[in-house]
Amino acid sequence: MENNKITKDFLKQLTRIADALEKQNGIEEKKIKESKRFEKLQEKLAGLELKTLQEKRKVGEVNEFLSKEVDKNNSDELL
Repeated sequence: MENNKITKDFLKQLTRIADALEKQNGIEEKKIKESKRFEKLQEKLAGLELKTLQEKRKVGEVNEFLSKEVDKNNSDELL
């Protein structure tokens, strides 16, 4: 009878350990998913920032070109 009680207690402890491990695995999986999601968002943000910089560069080039043309036209009008 004593062996039966020890076996039941041992089984309860093993069950608790298994439950705790399962819960911990779930937490770890959730952290990994959140980390991957965060990395994807960072990649998207970096892509958007790159596009913004490229657009600003293009706008700057257009402004520079137009400024040169205006200066050129003003110089031509003075002559």
